[in-house]
Amino acid sequence: MDTETLIQSADRAIHQSTGEHLKDLQVAVLRGSLDQQDYKTIARATGKTIEHVRKTGSLLWKQLSLALGESVTNPTAVKPCDVSHPSCQMLPR
Repeated sequence: MDTETLIQSADRAIHQSTGEHLKDLQVAVLRGSLDQQDYKTIARATGKTIEHVRKTGSLLWKQLSLALGESVTNPTAVKPCDVSHPSCQMLPR
């Protein structure tokens, strides 16, 4: 599954769970994480502070976990990526 399809799927899951769509920074965090970017890189690219990006990322993973009914974490946190780990299953192959 490619990155854009994963983002669309995440947006649908969040929308079904909360009634809201992903915000621009949440999309940037998700896209950056799927592209193996760290929060510092995402912060630079978005013009946000690293603290704001971390907080947004933490909330995003919690919202996705609730929406999907399983633990979702930042895919860049698992290195090397163990394909059996739930967060790595979000990574494009």
